[in-house]
Amino acid sequence: MGYCGCFFRSSLNKKAHSIWGNIDVFVNNAGIVSSEDNGPKSVGFFEKTEVGWDDTMNVNLKGMFFALQAEAKYMRDLGIKGNIVNVCSEMGFRPAPFAYGISKWGVRGMTMGIGKELVLNVKNSKYI
Repeated sequence: MGYCGCFFRSSLNKKAHSIWGNIDVFVNNAGIVSSEDNGPKSVGFFEKTEVGWDDTMNVNLKGMFFALQAEAKYMRDLGIKGNIVNVCSEMGFRPAPFAYGISKWGVRGMTMGIGKELVLNVKNSKYI
């Protein structure tokens, strides 16, 4: 999502609402595995590049954060009593030395942390 930016996410959010109306359940799921993390070009911790790291983090963690933020704002602003589900995969429960696993661990932490804030600020919201 590095090239997409907030405008792209915001326009996707608006497009979805124009098609389906109010959305009261939002499933937030994204994930890529860099070629540096899997396959014949996979590398270890000491060889990981910033580009490979950023590719994974931009989609798996940053993209999910801003999609969550856009939808939570929408629900809050319209008073929608809905649910947001972030999907992190099993890797969110296992420590890992590679970007995909670390990003999914981050999604789990983000969900738990932001979920607490949403429960305090949005009536009847839930986090998983």
